Amino acid sequence: MEKKAHTLLIAEDEENILRAMEKYIRSHSSRFEEIYTAQNGQQSLDMIVRCRPDIVLTDVKMPLKTGLQVMEEAGQMGLHPKTVILSGFDTFSYAQQALRMGAVDYLLKPCSARDILEKLENIADKLDAAEAEKTPKAPLKGMPATHGMSVSSGASAGAIASAGATESQGVYAGGSSAGDVTDGGSLSAGVSAGSSTTSGTAANSAMALGSRAQDPSDPTIRRAVRYIRDNLSEDLSLTEVSGYAGISASYFSTLFTQTMGLGFVEYLNRARIEAACAYMHDPKMKVYEIAYQVGFRDEKYFSKVFRKETGMTPSQYRKSIWEK
Repeated sequence: MEKKAHTLLIAEDEENILRAMEKYIRSHSSRFEEIYTAQNGQQSLDMIVRCRPDIVLTDVKMPLKTGLQVMEEAGQMGLHPKTVILSGFDTFSYAQQALRMGAVDYLLKPCSARDILEKLENIADKLDAAEAEKTPKAPLKGMPATHGMSVSSGASAGAIASAGATESQGVYAGGSSAGDVTDGGSLSAGVSAGSSTTSGTAANSAMALGSRAQDPSDPTIRRAVRYIRDNLSEDLSLTEVSGYAGISASYFSTLFTQTMGLGFVEYLNRARIEAACAYMHDPKMKVYEIAYQVGFRDEKYFSKVFRKETGMTPSQYRKSIWEK
């Protein structure tokens, strides 16, 4: 079975632990082509909305929103990345609740970097297996064709704590730098407190297909698309993105259209409106706040683009959510 590269979000409020996990995974695995990070629950939710990671590794207790709140709010937006919960013994009940909410697994602190990476790679393998099952296989000669079935990952009931990890090997809230992580080192010794869908309209389905198709095959455009989704709230231009991709603006424009099937500006607007649709599920966010969050500085222009892409005004769209 072909092993594909996946995207990962790590959410942890202790910066030295966060950087240690990111560094260890980058240096010991090739399974994750993009690793996003967040230091509080709101950042985590924003990254899930904007970057759509395949897998999320999150602490339970974080500032602004807990890991459970992030799972719940992302689920309300129709976003369900495979989630692994990091939990201390004092928050074990939260881990159990997370499993009931759909988390695929949990790890009890202290746990080793090796244990964490093994868990994440196992989940990546399951995602690959599920994708392979969905791909029709040529039937054997003389045999009828069979159809793949999706595989859903079951949550593990076992808690993993590293055997023999010592404080001198680990990264703790008060101590080590990211460079001190070893295979057996503990990443934390108990960090302290710190589905509805967007729309059923055909227009919105087309919008989602336009901006959220599988990652483009061309590596230059794939890099550009990731950059766009990582920076939706910024004032992005063709010149800036083509510069990041490392090619001229004119060639980038042609290559982007050929690869994606739509122009740069159209893709950018669709990606922004798609993110806006997800934010619409949060009743606390006002329309102008959502517009700004996804990169529009003019609310009237945002409403115009929103209606073009979804067939509804922002207020009509939000009303349709709550009527379901």
